[in-house]
Amino acid sequence: MQLVRHFAGDLERERRYARLAGERAATQYANEEALRYLGRALELTPAGACGHRYELLVARESVYHLVGQRDAQRKDLLELETLAGTLGLEQQAEVAMRMARLAIMTCDHRAAMAAAETAVERAQATGQAGVQAEAHHFWAAGLHHLGDVTAAQTHWAEALALARTCGQRNLEALALSWLAECAADPAQELRYWEEALCVAVRQETGVSRVISGTACRLQESRQATSLGGRLASSSACATPSSRGTVWKKGTPFATWLLTTRPSETMPAAKAAVAAPCVSPARWKTRASRHSC
Repeated sequence: MQLVRHFAGDLERERRYARLAGERAATQYANEEALRYLGRALELTPAGACGHRYELLVARESVYHLVGQRDAQRKDLLELETLAGTLGLEQQAEVAMRMARLAIMTCDHRAAMAAAETAVERAQATGQAGVQAEAHHFWAAGLHHLGDVTAAQTHWAEALALARTCGQRNLEALALSWLAECAADPAQELRYWEEALCVAVRQETGVSRVISGTACRLQESRQATSLGGRLASSSACATPSSRGTVWKKGTPFATWLLTTRPSETMPAAKAAVAAPCVSPARWKTRASRHSC
């Protein structure tokens, strides 16, 4: 970051180091810094440098998505859409998937489905399994919000298979958790939750949603103590940054603690057993879903 200031006036070097500083800040969730440096890099990048502008805008759009600045995110996506038209199908697939993501976040479910369909078609043509997987997820989310659970299950199953193919563990856990919610058979639902838990904890990915969901489901079936054992056995695989992290559901549910010491995990499981039981019908309408 000091190099950005050092090379102020040397446009090419300043652009390069502004980009590096912005990308580094984004990986550290220093979002304001990331937006500032990526914005500066874009200011220094000529309009004709389509590839460079595309990469910078993708990075900045991701930060806008994280901080919830939807208008700015949409503006970047519109420019990305224009650039992708000159760059090729891979970029068009990526942008369509990101359009679907924004549409889901703004509750425009039909637009999300249309964008996701475009993303899937173009990603299939270019062999982008990861983009296909994410697009199927957003397609499923749109269908689910509109009440077509059966079709949503089909797309989440596609997302799950593709996520496993390309090693996207976060999406794998997420797809499993939504398949659990859509499952008509309680036993199948429980299997999906437990599988999602295994993926999430071992990969330190998607853990908050999956642990809270599994906790609630097992609490309903009065099998919460088995979850304590699973957490205890899987906690040894957690990375240091995840140890000691606390996830909280609403007041009806327990506080779930993941540590490397099973003795601290088991009391959380026992607390869940003692907590008031919540019916599956109430669980299906829990507040963690999108409000729209």
